[in-house]
Amino acid sequence: QPGDPLRLDCGYRSNGSVRMFHAVSLESDADAAKVMAFSMPALVEGVRRVTSRELQLNAVVEPLRELEEHGEEILVQYRYGVNVMERAGLRVMTSLDLARAAQTARMELGM
Repeated sequence: QPGDPLRLDCGYRSNGSVRMFHAVSLESDADAAKVMAFSMPALVEGVRRVTSRELQLNAVVEPLRELEEHGEEILVQYRYGVNVMERAGLRVMTSLDLARAAQTARMELGM
């Protein structure tokens, strides 16, 4: 939508859908999870209107184990962020999943 400052990191079309990925740090900016959750319905509608395809939006977060040493408050914030995004229909993955996601993209794109 014009004026929306959100710019997703990357995406591609595959088998009747659009797969998009966006990095979200739950350690430094828990509000980013709420922004993604709030934006999801408009993104789904926009992709459907423009491409006639379904959207699979993936939020890429840091692995929980990287944050365990930061204390309970960060862990609560992390769980909250994941829950908010999943309830909105985003698929939450960690940076440890990126190699597998890249391999899937290569296969789907015939590369």
